[in-house]
Amino acid sequence: MGETVRANASGWRFAALAVLLLCAMTLSQYGCARGPAAPLTVATTLWPGNEPLFLASEMGYYGDTDVRLMELPSTSAVVDAFAKGRVDGATATLDEALQYLEEHDDMRVVVVLDTSNGGDVVMARPEITELKGLRGRKVAVEGTALGAFVLSRALESAGMQPGDVEPVYLAMDEHLQAYTPAGSTPS
Repeated sequence: MGETVRANASGWRFAALAVLLLCAMTLSQYGCARGPAAPLTVATTLWPGNEPLFLASEMGYYGDTDVRLMELPSTSAVVDAFAKGRVDGATATLDEALQYLEEHDDMRVVVVLDTSNGGDVVMARPEITELKGLRGRKVAVEGTALGAFVLSRALESAGMQPGDVEPVYLAMDEHLQAYTPAGSTPS
């Protein structure tokens, strides 16, 4: 089993980075409605795997269906908007979709839009030239199962344990600001 996990780890991590929840079911319901249909709202984040949704809109692939894409700052905010009923569909990572399903039964995963094959990185200040240089330092990580998994695998590859660093849990959209030195402007 260990080899299977290693071979499929990167594909699994983002196997559903941009999973569109409830979209197909909602679209079919809109097609049966009388009168003008309310717009179909889909919460999403700025992420390459979600771009086909925006491209489809720009190219007119939604036809007469009024699809409105709502870009939010993090996948956690996307799932929260879906859970609170502010949107009809949402894109989410696999771990977030599974976590949502543990507590709710009102959604279905209808499509996988993106898979990752190693696009995750651990970024460090220039003076840190190897992962072992992170020992005893603060490391920003998203407070999700996926964030913990990526950090754990990176540390493991350097012979380190999660306790060797001090995790600082931040939403994805807060990482750049935390990394950027005070007084400078993120580029």
